[in-house]
Amino acid sequence: MAEEDSDGMRERLEKANEEILTGFINHTVGLKKRGKHKMNQTAEKLRFFADEYLLNYQQENLLEGLSCFHSFVGD
Repeated sequence: MAEEDSDGMRERLEKANEEILTGFINHTVGLKKRGKHKMNQTAEKLRFFADEYLLNYQQENLLEGLSCFHSFVGD
């Protein structure tokens, strides 16, 4: 398999992150009966972490990169 280019990797990770965040919102709003507005705000914060830190520095999706969260908030 050919090495994935930067744009392809970014697109793949962004798609994976959106699926993760959609699942998070659906689970918390649908099953846990949390407020949709609050969960969307939380998802936006997670999206920022995923897009601004993980994609640029770790090249991991949101679930793979959760162990890096302490580095993100520490910087």
